[in-house]
Parts: sequence; structure tokens; C-alpha cells
Amino acid sequence: MLRSLILGAVAALLFYGVLPIAGAFAARAGWRAFRRRFLASLEYPPLVLGDCLRNPDGTVLDRRHTGAAEVLQGEDRLWVRGEDVTAAIRLKDARIYFLPAARTPQEPYDLEAADESLRTASWSRLSGLLEGARVYAAGRVRIEGGLPVFQGTPSERPLILIHDGRDRDLPRRALWAGRHRNEYWNPVTLVSLTAGFLSTGAALYDLLRPPLLSLPAALTAALALSPVLPFLPPGLAFLSVYRRLWARARRLRARRDLLRSGLETPSGSSGAGGNARSGGPDAAADCESRARRDEIRAGLSLGAALLLNFLLAVFAVRGIIR
Repeated sequence: MLRSLILGAVAALLFYGVLPIAGAFAARAGWRAFRRRFLASLEYPPLVLGDCLRNPDGTVLDRRHTGAAEVLQGEDRLWVRGEDVTAAIRLKDARIYFLPAARTPQEPYDLEAADESLRTASWSRLSGLLEGARVYAAGRVRIEGGLPVFQGTPSERPLILIHDGRDRDLPRRALWAGRHRNEYWNPVTLVSLTAGFLSTGAALYDLLRPPLLSLPAALTAALALSPVLPFLPPGLAFLSVYRRLWARARRLRARRDLLRSGLETPSGSSGAGGNARSGGPDAAADCESRARRDEIRAGLSLGAALLLNFLLAVFAVRGIIR
């Protein structure tokens, strides 16, 4: 009996905790890499017609390009018309991100009100892309037949952002939206939770056979249900506090990145260059420390929700099977 309880506890710890949290760190690292890559791409020279006229075929350049989607040629080549030149993008080589529809017409763009999140997309799902959608492309451009083509390699892919807002708002919007709302819910989570439920369920099945011991069985049942326990009252009150604190920490981290990048001043207005950075480090450090405090408080609130409902579940199940 004790062996089944230990196996259930280990399975719950592994599949409900360790693996999703490891996936959360990986997801946060992935979005951090996106933000670094995007900021670096803003330093690339813009693609101009002279790049095509001055350079022979086969020349490779690092460029950024902003324009409107024109036509999807074949299966994976998108033509984007800019102010000076039209470029092609080989989509199967690219990392593609979507920004949702702009939610606020205010000037400067109200990031707090919009609170957007980027979505990744596969190139094979762009067949319904509307003509005129705004496209930002950055990466390696190869001159082919006098025409610029964004293409890359599996290790260094072009960065593509598709949006429907104003081009001048894109840097701030992308830096704000380029992060998970809750890193715990990542591609690993669903598979891990399913494996955890099956594993703890098997341990519970073994404990429910005679001779039945109510406490080990109740503990294992509560372990099996632990992912959903915080969503039940009375722990739900702590969960709501967790959500509020975690969302505020996310906004503070986004504000920190804007301040560090120089895309926003400490007063909250948008900017660029050296003037935008004045006072930035102190304000960014303040945002980071406040975000860290909110994340710790959020973790404690989630832990309180889980512990409270876990104990209640143990008492309830033990009363049923006793």
C-alpha cells in the first residue's frame, strides 16, 4: 500500500510539477530569444531598391522590410510590397508570428489596454492571408534575378510578423506581446498532465483493492485530481489572486523590456535612441523587482489554493470510502 502511495506521489510530482515547469522555463527562454532577435533586427538596414541594382545575383544581405502582402505564389512564396521595393519571402524557411487586430486607436498605442499576445503560425496555414495585411520581415536576403528574396536555413530563419496595425506601433507591440500569458500552459503540459492522471489513477486503483486503507487512498485520489483542485471553492479565491498578480507581473516584465530597449521612456511615452534611455535603467530595475515580488506572491497564492483544496479533498474522499 505504501509503495503505491509513494509511486502516486512521485508520478504527481514528476508529471504535474517537474515536466510542465521545465517546459515553462523552455517557453520563457524561447520568447526571450524572440525578443532579442526582434530587437536586433531593428538595427538592420531597411531593404531598398539600390540593394537589388548594385549587387549581383547570389549576394546575401541582412535587411529588414516592411510592406503589404500582395500575393502568395506557389505554396510558400509571399510577395510583400514596400514603399521602395517589392520582396519575396520563402515562408517555409521563416519563423512566422501573428499580432492580433489592433484594439486601440490611441496615440501613442495603449499597450496596457490592448494587452496582446503573439501567436506563432506555420507557413502552410497562410493560404487565407488577406491581401494588404501588414508584414514585417527581417533576416537574410538573397538577390535572385535582380529580385530580393528572404530565405534562411533551419538554424537561422527569417523573422516574419504579420499584423494589421500601424507600422510605427509594431516595435512596442511586438516587444510587449512576445511572451506567454502563463508559461505553465506550454506544449509539454497537456501530455504531461494526461500521463500524470493515468499514473496516479493506476496507483489509486491498486489502493482501492482490499484491504482498503482510507487515508492512503484519499491522499492518492487528491494527488490525481490536484491539477483541477485550485479551480474549486474555497481555493478559487486564492486562484483569482494568483491570476491578478501573475498578469500584473507579466505587464511589469513587458514594461521593463520596453524601458531597457529604449522604445519607451520612464514617463510612459514612446521613444527611441539615447533620449529614450535617460532614467531607463532605474525604472527598468524597479519594474523587474516589482514583477519578481508579484510572481512570488502569485506562487504563494497558487500554493495556498492547492493546499487548502487538497486537504479538503482528502477529508471528503476519506469520508466517502471509509
